[in-house]
Amino acid sequence: MKTKNSWKEPTVFFAVMLIMSLSPIGLFAETTGTVKEISTVDQLVDAIKNQKDGETWNLAAGTYDIADKCIDVEANIAINGTTYSNGFVFPIFANNLKIIGNGDVTITSSYDPNSGIEVKQNFVTVSGQNVTIENVNLKGNPNSAYDGLCNKVLLLADDGKDLTLKKVNNLPLKDNDNKLGSGSIYFIAKDAGETLLEDVTLSSWISARAVTTGTVTAKNIVIDFADNAYSGYNQDGNYAWKPGISGDKVTLDGLTIKVDGDIELVKQVIDGLKPGTTIELTEDIELSEELYIKGVDNVTIKGNGHTITAAEDFKMNIEGQIQLVKVESAENVTLDNVKLVGTDKTKHTLDVYGATNLTLNNVTLNHENASDGAPLINNGSSISVTGTLEIITGNKSWYGINLDNKSGEAYLTFEEESNLTFTDNSDAADKRVAKIDKSDAEGKDPVLESKSENLVFEKKENGFIDTHTEHTGGTATCKDKAVCTVCGKSYGELDPQNHTGETEIKNAKDATCTAEGYTGDKVCKDCGVTLEAGKAIEKTAHTYKDGVCTVCGAKENPETADSLLTVCVVLMLACSAAVTGLAIYGKKKAN
Repeated sequence: MKTKNSWKEPTVFFAVMLIMSLSPIGLFAETTGTVKEISTVDQLVDAIKNQKDGETWNLAAGTYDIADKCIDVEANIAINGTTYSNGFVFPIFANNLKIIGNGDVTITSSYDPNSGIEVKQNFVTVSGQNVTIENVNLKGNPNSAYDGLCNKVLLLADDGKDLTLKKVNNLPLKDNDNKLGSGSIYFIAKDAGETLLEDVTLSSWISARAVTTGTVTAKNIVIDFADNAYSGYNQDGNYAWKPGISGDKVTLDGLTIKVDGDIELVKQVIDGLKPGTTIELTEDIELSEELYIKGVDNVTIKGNGHTITAAEDFKMNIEGQIQLVKVESAENVTLDNVKLVGTDKTKHTLDVYGATNLTLNNVTLNHENASDGAPLINNGSSISVTGTLEIITGNKSWYGINLDNKSGEAYLTFEEESNLTFTDNSDAADKRVAKIDKSDAEGKDPVLESKSENLVFEKKENGFIDTHTEHTGGTATCKDKAVCTVCGKSYGELDPQNHTGETEIKNAKDATCTAEGYTGDKVCKDCGVTLEAGKAIEKTAHTYKDGVCTVCGAKENPETADSLLTVCVVLMLACSAAVTGLAIYGKKKAN
């Protein structure tokens, strides 16, 4: 027998089938792409040749040398408007593709194309969109056309966008002179979408100059340009090969560039400097012209104890200046653990003009052999010193530090635990530590402040300032050392003879009828020394009541009672003698 609602069952069934037939992937189809587990080179090559949208490639730890096994893959990738069907060493043309390393994974190619043709000079060429490469090492293929180096370790082609490189270490190769280079990361795509480079290292540079749409976000990038094939390299004075990140659409959040003594620091790094860059020295550096940081914020020069000085061919820059280092109109610049050494070709060692929050941490400013000026000029800037600031002057130095409000309020603050070392190597030994040079329009002087217990400044005549090195003034007492009238610190020894505090009487005792008293000693309350000894006090008289002393209990007139006793004893003895005599006399008479 059929129920009343039995007609609904086939209706529901056909409705579900209709929905599934209209869905492009089916109601119960997988929502994620294929995951390929890869542990051999052949498996990786097969994945490259047969790549599909939405795949994830999980690579086991190991080194994968794909050689030239993929150059015949039909990739059809457009580069600068020209489409190349094949010839790529490692083409990526699928969309939403993820390449994930598990452990220490290196992808490389030993194939040497010996060619500068665009399609053959790249290691990885990406035209797919939303491609992710994560936790792998990329070691580009050698190319004899570039002295055995890889020209571009990765190229984002015309149609590529939304690329993610995360935890990718681009390993260097060696050229014919054993110099290093990894190949650059190069963007040809005009629309990069939302591209992210995070925790990426390389030994070349990143070029995003072609990007006009979208954003390239670079976070925690390290470019190691030490011992690099392009360190100091130029063609007819053109330094086109520079470590750094170029492009107007780049958002930088942490970039470190490591440089050695071969670098042309100004032309290769400073001229294209981006905010947020750290320049790390691995060797001493010589400059061909002033190191000029102008209007670029959040820059750090990390010296690692190395020296920046002027080269023999040091020359005036296009601004007409010959300072060794100048920071102008920039915020949050830091010089860390670096020595700046001027020469006879330079003027000021460090000139700070209109800058905000400049930090000097363990910095040496040597002006001993400079041509003119001072080790440190602060014109309308705020400077903080941490660690030790070492100032060295010579014959042509004005003094150690100049503070001037001419272009704004000048502040120089020595923070807690900081210190200043001043050495005057001039023949006359007559240089002063600092000078307050000019007030502002309202008559306000520049500020030189020390928050450090290690350092006190002492004002002298005509705006000069010296470091306070010898305590003076004040008076020591038995309790407190002398207090310096300049810095307010205690110094020297106590004076046991100078008792300026209150006194008190100790050991005092009242006299009684049975014992002497004591006036007490006069004692210094600060140190406890007896200043004046007391004296003895004679016994007091008895106080009798009813013939008895109320203090000690002695009886009044004890001498009278003793005499009466003596008399009684004598009388008794006399009577006894008399009786004895009568008895003897009576006995004789009877006989």
